[in-house]
Amino acid sequence: RIPRIADFVPLARLDDLVFGGWDVFEDNCYDAALQAGVLEKEHLEAVRTFLEGLHPWPAVFNQAFVKNLVG
Repeated sequence: RIPRIADFVPLARLDDLVFGGWDVFEDNCYDAALQAGVLEKEHLEAVRTFLEGLHPWPAVFNQAFVKNLVG
């Protein structure tokens, strides 16, 4: 038997995790994932409604250092 890491280290439950992020683009998570091609469209469709409700916080950046982004 291979011991689980949770048997040795106190870990948060998956229900206790919260994810968030910043982006210079205002796309919701569904549109961003679709555009990035991170998953096949049929996999995204299964959670589309949930992902469409997730929006990034506004990012702050200096265009002098990020010349290819306009936001």
